[in-house]
Order: sequence, then C-alpha cells, then structure tokens
Amino acid sequence: GLASVERSPTNETISYLGHPDRNVLLVGTAHISRRSAQEVRNTIENYKPDCVMIELCQGRMNKLRQQQHVPDISVEGVMRSL
Repeated sequence: GLASVERSPTNETISYLGHPDRNVLLVGTAHISRRSAQEVRNTIENYKPDCVMIELCQGRMNKLRQQQHVPDISVEGVMRSL
C-alpha cells in the first residue's frame, strides 16, 4: 500500500503519493484548460520524472489512437516496468 498521501502546500492540484520504492506526483487537470496544460508542462519540466502517465476517458483515447499510433498499454504493465 501507499506510505503517505500529501497535498502540495503551494499548489492545490498536486498531491504526493509516497511509497517505500518510488514517489508519485499526481497532478489534477481540466482537459480543456490551457492553464492546466501549462501547469502540467511546468511540473514535468521542474520535476523531470522518469515516467509520465495520463488518464483519459475511452472517447479521448480512441481519438488519439486515430490521429497517431498510441500503444495499448495497461497501468499494471507500466508499473511492472518501473
């Protein structure tokens, strides 16, 4: 299980999920917000994570797959590879 869950003191959309083997930074977003997209960009640039995962509804995922080749990878598969 998780060792801890903490909210960022400076940004209400960021939570830290602590685990003995790795840390996860969870960034809440609004899918159509430019400000939200910029916040995600900034977070990735500042933290330089080893891995970035996104959650999409099935409709958005289907649209992305139509536009470009996106592999069908499960969350469990990604976590096992870390």
